Amino acid sequence: TGASSGIGKALAFEYGRKGAQIVITGRNEQNLLEAETELRKAGIKAKGIVCDSASEEQTRKMVATVIQLFGRIDLLINNAGIGQWKSALDITTEDWDLMIKTNLSSAFQLSQQFGKMMIDNKYGKIVNISSISGLIVNSEHSHVHYLTSKAGLIHLTRGLAVEWIKSGVRVNCITPGYTATK
Repeated sequence: TGASSGIGKALAFEYGRKGAQIVITGRNEQNLLEAETELRKAGIKAKGIVCDSASEEQTRKMVATVIQLFGRIDLLINNAGIGQWKSALDITTEDWDLMIKTNLSSAFQLSQQFGKMMIDNKYGKIVNISSISGLIVNSEHSHVHYLTSKAGLIHLTRGLAVEWIKSGVRVNCITPGYTATK
C-alpha cells in the first residue's frame, strides 16, 4: 500500500527485481499509473490499483480484486501513511480520525482480510512500515496524532505476530527514521 512513491515504491522495485508479482496501491491515480509504468519498464510484473487505505470500502474492493487476479497473496506490506505537523491543541477530530484510519486502522483491516487467506494457506508474511516516531517523541515537531498512530502500529504488529505465528504467518514491523524521498 502507498506504493506510488517513496518507501513503498522502492520496496515494489526491490521485490519486483527478485521476481515477485507486484500489486501497488495509492490514492492518486496519476502517480500510481506513473509508478506502474516505471515498474513495467524495468521488467517487473506490476498492477496498480487505486485505493485510499483510509477507506474500508476501497480496501475491501482492492482485496477482492487482488484475490480475483492472483488467487492468493504471500506478502503484504502495509506502507500507506500520512503525516501532519500540528499542535495537539489544534488537531481536530477529523485530523485525528484520518491519521488513525490511514496509518493504523488500514493496516489492521488489510492484515485481517489478507491474514485469513494466509492462515488458511499456512503461509504468509506481513510487514508494517511504522516510524521511529512510534518509539520516540521528536521534540522539535508537534504531531501527537502521528506519534500515536505509529506507536499503535508497532503494538498491532506485536499482537498479530504472537497470535498468528503458529499458523505460519509472520508479522514484522520496520521503524525507519527520516527518509530522503520526493
